[in-house]
Amino acid sequence: MDYGSSSLYQAPLSSALVYEAYRQRQDLIARKQLEIAALLEPEATDYVHREVHLKLARYMVAAWMVDRQKADAAEVARQEGLDPKAIEKPVKYLKDDGSFRPALAKWHAATADTVHAVAGEYAALIAEPAARWKGILEKWARPALNDLAAGKKPAAKVDELTWLRAMVTDSPAHPGAIRLFQTGSLQFVRPSMGSWIMHGLGTENQNLPGFVVISPMLY
Repeated sequence: MDYGSSSLYQAPLSSALVYEAYRQRQDLIARKQLEIAALLEPEATDYVHREVHLKLARYMVAAWMVDRQKADAAEVARQEGLDPKAIEKPVKYLKDDGSFRPALAKWHAATADTVHAVAGEYAALIAEPAARWKGILEKWARPALNDLAAGKKPAAKVDELTWLRAMVTDSPAHPGAIRLFQTGSLQFVRPSMGSWIMHGLGTENQNLPGFVVISPMLY
């Protein structure tokens, strides 16, 4: 039997009216999610600046007390007026684990007599770029709120984009580009971006890898 003249017929699972109603509802949900994100982002930025950047020296000293003096983190946070959850990260990151981190050498050598001064020095290094970054985020948030109020989306979507203008490569091949992107080297001689992030920030996973790299080809 010859089926060459047959045509494919795809029967819709629902009517066009039902589909259009579904699409409009999904668009409404997406707009509301953008509005929520635009409202929460300035609050989150302000919290980080107010509770972390401006109190960085105090958090570092608190982390030193928890690590070196084995003080209770919750009690230190209560006495110093700090967020107990926010102390956990500096405790993990600032701990001397024997790895090569020359930027923290002065911190690891700090004593009870010098820890406040050393923490102040580190906080001063971060204060200016932190304030500048806060200003950049606030500048992005205002247009996003204005656009959302007018029913527009572009500015709110900017937070989901990253513009990289300083990346170069000496190889046009995709496999090599993947290795360069992940490690900065064409050969497997350097740790990947994921391992550096996990090294600095740690991982919440208890029984899963801290990061996974998916590469289409390795040759």
